[in-house]
Amino acid sequence: MRFPYLKYLTSVLICICLLIYGCGKVVQQTSSENEKIPRFSLTFTLSDILLKEEIQPTKNKSSALIQKPDRSKHLFSNKSPIYILLKSYKKNKAYDLAWAKSSVTATLKSSSKNTPNNLQNRQKSYTYSGSVHDSKKIKVISAKESQFEGNFNATKKEWNFKTNLVKKNYDYYLTIAYEAPEIYQMKTINDSIVSKNKTVALELTPLSTFHSLIFINSFRTTDFSETHYKLIDTVFNETFFKALNYVLPTIDVKNLEKKSPIFKIKDPIIEECSTIIELILADKKEAEEYIKNLEKSFFTSNQKQILLKNIRSETLSKTL
Repeated sequence: MRFPYLKYLTSVLICICLLIYGCGKVVQQTSSENEKIPRFSLTFTLSDILLKEEIQPTKNKSSALIQKPDRSKHLFSNKSPIYILLKSYKKNKAYDLAWAKSSVTATLKSSSKNTPNNLQNRQKSYTYSGSVHDSKKIKVISAKESQFEGNFNATKKEWNFKTNLVKKNYDYYLTIAYEAPEIYQMKTINDSIVSKNKTVALELTPLSTFHSLIFINSFRTTDFSETHYKLIDTVFNETFFKALNYVLPTIDVKNLEKKSPIFKIKDPIIEECSTIIELILADKKEAEEYIKNLEKSFFTSNQKQILLKNIRSETLSKTL
């Protein structure tokens, strides 16, 4: 009488064992596949960090006939945190890969007792120390996956950042450093740059930021392709950018301290650049006519000529 029950119990135990083994196999395969994905490290430097304690107030500003523009409004400083974000893109989807919050602490050096008080006030000296924290508010010394490490050099007034173990299985990578909606720098690269390198060193410049703004806008509004990416560099090259004399717009982003901020650009120049790329992909001649008929409020005659020259170039013909 017991045999049927034992047989049933044995069958149940076998099924449970097979299920556990199967689950373990899936986890093992997933882990193994994850380990096989090639990785790289990414580094970049933010220069000209404004040390606000060292700024001396200028006297008699009203007496100056010509006032120079205040560059400090667009410079990174030690007074506010600088946030770092690494995003990736694949098949029209965006992913957040790494995030950091960097801060600089200024400490006043003690003055000599023999130094007169008025001289002490004029010769204040500070020491600076930088720290980087990840999305979980953990201080980072050596970056693991999804983290940035950083080193602040007060003498050179620059931050050096690095993130490790970045997966190579994405189409594009966008690095963003930002302190405020009007203080930011960007750089976009594609998979061909990272495919053969273990370390990728970026240079964030106004031109790379301009290209990245076009990339963000185009990726969000069009069916983005590798040709889009190549055309941004070719059509809106350094010659055009210098002639444009472009002032980077204030980015539309709320809650900068959030781990996954969404960056939006509402700028007519960026939107026109995205439109021109789309027209080139559809019909080069149509794109040329569109540029010729654009109002001067967008591009001057000289800027239009540069664009037309770039569109007719041999480099662009090879890209299409």
